[in-house]
Amino acid sequence: MIANHAEIYPKRVAAILYRPEQDADTLLADFTQDLARQGVRVGGIVQRNFKGANGMKTMLARDVATGREIPSCQPLGSGAISCKLDANGLADAAVVASRAIKRHVDLLVINKFSKQEASGRGLRDEFS
Repeated sequence: MIANHAEIYPKRVAAILYRPEQDADTLLADFTQDLARQGVRVGGIVQRNFKGANGMKTMLARDVATGREIPSCQPLGSGAISCKLDANGLADAAVVASRAIKRHVDLLVINKFSKQEASGRGLRDEFS
């Protein structure tokens, strides 16, 4: 982990710029799949949001190297107002990202989880 964020080499960090009507998660997933088809060694996770069979919104973290889907949303019910993020799923996603870092992939992809990283948790160590 980088203790001093000034040590981050800016030419090795990227972001996807998108318009409000675009789905950033789909753009990122498609981008990583295209690169993998071209032989680029990609690793990490992308977030996928969708509606389940019951119509409830849910989210998965998808391992970009294997396609494995990691549930990252707790089924709290339609009236729930608390955070639905599944801590176990988030931990599994962190393991996927850590393994990709150790494999020295050509491109590491880590989706944001916002509130978790802002509070020092989530995938913050992997981002660093």
